[in-house]
Amino acid sequence: MFFKKKMQSRVIERLEKRFSSEFIPLRSARKIILLMESDAENIDQALDYTTSLLKERGIEWVSVVVERANKRSHDFSQKEGCVLIKQKDTTYFGLPKGLDKINEINTVYDILIDFTEEYDFTSFYISLIVKAKFKVGRYTSEGTPYDFIARAEDNSAIQYVKQVVHYLESIKPAKL
Repeated sequence: MFFKKKMQSRVIERLEKRFSSEFIPLRSARKIILLMESDAENIDQALDYTTSLLKERGIEWVSVVVERANKRSHDFSQKEGCVLIKQKDTTYFGLPKGLDKINEINTVYDILIDFTEEYDFTSFYISLIVKAKFKVGRYTSEGTPYDFIARAEDNSAIQYVKQVVHYLESIKPAKL
């Protein structure tokens, strides 16, 4: 376990440092990337809610779903705009084997919203390499690559996304 953690930290150290963040209110966003895990409770409902909200506003999105081999996992293979990263698509250390699967990884997004509840190296790595002007996620003890950390009162995915949308709509950017 220690060896695995050591290798993961070396991979993180070698990553290119992130450019400065820029707050993007939801009304100004044009491209959003969503990051989630397939076995989170009510994640399918949260994705449906989020995508319908984004469709209403004419915002493009891509959902990156890290799929685990759990019984609780939801099937996202038929969902629109979903890119699946299965457990077999990752190395022993949790690195995605072929990021060419995520063609959009080199696209610059306005906002990244990370739905993952607990630290998972694969999700953490993807959130670090995605080029987004503003990153939103949940607090983890392992450190966060986010510009804004939100928390749901009941810790459900649907409440979390409602909270994030509320903040992204109500915070006004500073005028310099």
